Amino acid sequence: MMIDDLSYGRTGVPLNDFKYYLDDWHEGGYTTKDEPNPRGEIVVGGPTIALGYYNKPEETEKDFYTDDEGCRWFCTGDIGEVFPDGTLKIIDRKKDLVKLANGEYISLGKIETGLRSSDYVENICVVTEPFCSNIIALIMPNRLALMELATKLNLKHEFMQLCDDPLINGEIWKSIQRKCQQLGFKKRECPSKIILVKEEWTQANNMLTAASKMRRKTVVDFYKDTIKSTFRDL
Repeated sequence: MMIDDLSYGRTGVPLNDFKYYLDDWHEGGYTTKDEPNPRGEIVVGGPTIALGYYNKPEETEKDFYTDDEGCRWFCTGDIGEVFPDGTLKIIDRKKDLVKLANGEYISLGKIETGLRSSDYVENICVVTEPFCSNIIALIMPNRLALMELATKLNLKHEFMQLCDDPLINGEIWKSIQRKCQQLGFKKRECPSKIILVKEEWTQANNMLTAASKMRRKTVVDFYKDTIKSTFRDL
């Protein structure tokens, strides 16, 4: 990587005394033989690696190890892609990949990242259930875009009512399907249904982390009854 390289979205090259390699993850479809660039779970090593998790021996044994030369290694759970110039890009998370009932793996994080580019989406949480081959999307709608759509459809409801309005839901669902096509998503990566949520996801209600990232478990737990009823209706 050259000092005048202005490209973005990649982490750069490893610093001194810091090592890493990519470990094949065949179940998720990532290997070091992938084209055009090698991909796999990022495993980091060196003198800065911790001994393990505090008071979590089982997780430590699973994620950390020491090789024959005494180097400590940590399996990050991040999926990386290495470019020809030696730079590394984080492209996925193992925990965000789920296996559908048909045996196909999909990346919830990838789908969410793509659909956040929709004008109607302020935030989104994609979920599935065991023994299910479909996904649904909890969408925190962009209020301005939602109100503009309501005006276009000659609807004069308040925001809360609009989230439940069948016409609004239908138009946004069709917009999401078009976005999925634009992004090149497979059929199983396209939400079968959407749920427009009325609550704002914030740090104050614990829906977001301090870094403003969605807390998936908190969001799913909050809407668990709605999620179950939606899957029953599929």
